[in-house]
Amino acid sequence: MYIIGLVVTAQCVLIAAVILLLRRADKNLQAVTARNEELLEFSDRYLHLYRSSPIPYIHLNRQGVITMSNVAARRLFGIKETNLTGVSFTDRIDTTESTTHSIISNKIASGHSFSDLEIQIQDGAGRWIWVSVSGYVFSQRNDMFVTLIDITQKKKVEQAKSEFVSMAAHQLRSPLSATNMALSMLTETLPDPSPDQHKYLGVMHDRLNSLAILVDDFLSVSKLEAGNFATTVSSVAIHEEIPRIINNHDERIRGKRIAVRFSCEPETIYLNLDEQLFRMVIGNLISNAAKYNREAGELEIKCVVVDDMINITVADSGMGIPLKDQPKLFEKFHRAHNVREANIAGNGLGLYIVKQALVLMSGNISFESEEGRGTTFTITLPAR
Repeated sequence: MYIIGLVVTAQCVLIAAVILLLRRADKNLQAVTARNEELLEFSDRYLHLYRSSPIPYIHLNRQGVITMSNVAARRLFGIKETNLTGVSFTDRIDTTESTTHSIISNKIASGHSFSDLEIQIQDGAGRWIWVSVSGYVFSQRNDMFVTLIDITQKKKVEQAKSEFVSMAAHQLRSPLSATNMALSMLTETLPDPSPDQHKYLGVMHDRLNSLAILVDDFLSVSKLEAGNFATTVSSVAIHEEIPRIINNHDERIRGKRIAVRFSCEPETIYLNLDEQLFRMVIGNLISNAAKYNREAGELEIKCVVVDDMINITVADSGMGIPLKDQPKLFEKFHRAHNVREANIAGNGLGLYIVKQALVLMSGNISFESEEGRGTTFTITLPAR
């Protein structure tokens, strides 16, 4: 009887355990069912948002082929859905913008996200449309979710502005040259100028030089934006070119007693690039580093080859860039508020020119800065 009682007890315990497990399984099943319903509802909402959004969206596979699109995207391309699916997105990009085309193609193929690249795409009628394109990887297969924002009208306005600025700059060059020549003649022929006359002649000379620099910057911006900056690629000795650029700013550097250090690893570095663009980039960075540095400050330029890239850093011990100004640093005409408060001369075009020039050189720029402690800019170029 004792054994029978143990068996019955064991059976009861087993039955109770099974019932408990069934109840838990039922609760888990209900939770999973509820979660699935939530996911389905979320999926329906996402699909509704995707299909109805006024922003054009497309999905791409690793080969850059369009696998899905919403109504807005089909309107942008001027193509029906059945004709848009299976189209190669990269084949629709203007190949004359070779750098941007290459960047997007490589990002798609490697499964890396990108954002806010401006390109031209061709619609179904053969017309070219300017768009700002961003791509985000969203699956283990590295499929890409791409947004396209039509900026054609914005580009037309920018082009009109650039054409006006270019025309105005060209028109200013001749009278500026004539005025500068007249001032030089006046300075040379004026017999024994008084201290006040000498002072005012110096002020006039400085103002004319500032205006000439502004005109040159306007012309550079106009050429870079229009895409007609004539580039000539040649082998440039970076270890020799940068010291020459530093010497061009020697007056300001010595005037502030700035300690300059320059180094290359390895000691000799040659790059195939446009020398004029390179001088424009490094010249602007060194000019800023000297202009916004403190008295008896420091300026360090380093070149380091890392794998198939070269990193060039320009670090100063100057004013630094306030945190709120950093997102707009490379925008046209933007100047940080601490620079404006210090009443330091400038036009806000230097870093914009640097950014645009680096695009033509297949390079990138980044920076780290702390207000009151200084700024370090790093440019990256292909070591080819």
